[in-house]
Amino acid sequence: MSLEQQVRAEQRQEYKEEARTHRFASIAAGQAASQEAASSAYWQALARSAAPSSQPSEKLVKTSTLKA
Repeated sequence: MSLEQQVRAEQRQEYKEEARTHRFASIAAGQAASQEAASSAYWQALARSAAPSSQPSEKLVKTSTLKA
């Protein structure tokens, strides 16, 4: 194997590792965002069910999402 072939093989390997790392990072970011959205939706629904039907409590919604 020539030096040029070795360099290309190393570059290919580095590229594959970078792509794998990026893919895992984007999967993790997507999961975190979906968990945050689900948590926020849960607290908002809980606040709506606990609030009087004539007037939803915005304060309860805001404080609950901060705790999540």
